[in-house]
Amino acid sequence: MSIGRISKMLASLRHRRDGAVLAELALTLPILLLLFGASVELSRAVYQYNVVAKSVQEATRFLARRAEVSASGECPPTGDWGGAVTRAQNLALTGSLSAAAAYRLPHWTDPASVTVTVRCQAAGTMISSLSTNAGTALPIVQVSATVPFNDVGLLGLLGIDSLQISAEHSELGTGG
Repeated sequence: MSIGRISKMLASLRHRRDGAVLAELALTLPILLLLFGASVELSRAVYQYNVVAKSVQEATRFLARRAEVSASGECPPTGDWGGAVTRAQNLALTGSLSAAAAYRLPHWTDPASVTVTVRCQAAGTMISSLSTNAGTALPIVQVSATVPFNDVGLLGLLGIDSLQISAEHSELGTGG
């Protein structure tokens, strides 16, 4: 094969468009797949955060309206407060006061991930209709949760460590 013939073949290849679409697809497909995967991961993260945030809010409202919170004006609450905290943890995890119900998120099963604290605020420092009926302090019930994000695997492929979803909610204890 002569050099002239090779140069003619290379020149004809330069003007052909037969594989251009395939080459463009090969360049753009990885970017499109990455964008699709990122949108799936973001959607899952928003969903899981929403479930955790609403669960924590529901558990806080359950505890803030317990009779132990303001019946005697004592802060921190007394009585069956430990049992109420356990039921609130079940409520956050399962949507039910019983631990036997199905979990809201399949990977969120640890009751220790739901933390309950009661902060005692001096009655004179808050504007509240409860200030006149309360003892020396008003209870502020706070429930928080930290849950590992359950991704589909894209974050691991990109070398990103496991993410945590955190939510907290506080309410004035009004009792029941």
